[in-house]
Amino acid sequence: MPEDFLQQKHHRQRIISLLLEMTVTDKQLDPREEKFILDVATHLRLTPSDMEEVKAAPEQFHFTPPSLEMERMNILYYILFAMAVDGKIEIEEEHFAYKASLRLGFNERMTADL
Repeated sequence: MPEDFLQQKHHRQRIISLLLEMTVTDKQLDPREEKFILDVATHLRLTPSDMEEVKAAPEQFHFTPPSLEMERMNILYYILFAMAVDGKIEIEEEHFAYKASLRLGFNERMTADL
């Protein structure tokens, strides 16, 4: 049985790093995006110190997708919500979400539909 991806702190931090990467594709971090990421971090049981580690060295948290489809789908939902939380979806954000979905192992047709 595969291990629970979210049991390990560095995996949870990798999700936050991915979201931060997505939200700055348009060269700005909107306060609503930042609040959403903080809410996700809280939901993932990350502390402010855990968040600072991610912000200080995001390159140390290279994202690798979990094996369980349900966990990958949850991450994709986080990305999609982060993309839309500021009320506008930039083309760079769409491209990022598309590539992230493929990295998560979803097929091109499903990704294009989303």
